[in-house]
Amino acid sequence: MTSGWRHAAIDQTSNMVTNKQNAYGERLIELVEASKLELLELGEPGVSLSPSPGSWSAKQVLGHLFDSATNNHQRFVRAIGSGGLEFPGYDQDRWVAANRYQDAVWVELVQLWAQFNRFLAQVIGHLPAAELGTWCTIGDGEAVTLEFLIEDYIRHTQHHLGQIREVGRT
Repeated sequence: MTSGWRHAAIDQTSNMVTNKQNAYGERLIELVEASKLELLELGEPGVSLSPSPGSWSAKQVLGHLFDSATNNHQRFVRAIGSGGLEFPGYDQDRWVAANRYQDAVWVELVQLWAQFNRFLAQVIGHLPAAELGTWCTIGDGEAVTLEFLIEDYIRHTQHHLGQIREVGRT
């Protein structure tokens, strides 16, 4: 019975969308839409080449961005109504290797990343305003707010898209 009440409370509060959440969602959509066409212009062999030993190819960087999106989706949704959460860390090299992004078809990887981020932007845009201050800890890092995680996710995505542009043109 309690879980039904809790879901109803989350559903009611999720309808309270503020300009701040919309702005974050819109920024992410704009970033994805502007980058998708540019990414699709990159092709083989450039996207599969690593610029230096031990560094990722454009495929692996974009795969890492997909992993980041899926991890952050979990964080954003689980933080709602939690009062604060601790999340496991993220071993990016292990995830990139396990998901075999190097073997992916570039166009499919770009489409997967773009579509999931469109969905994530919708989730962000509908987060309850009261939840933006929820404290979250990732791995052994410092506690940060949900709002910080959203802003950091967008900055992180921008940073790595810049890397892809550089790596993919080699």
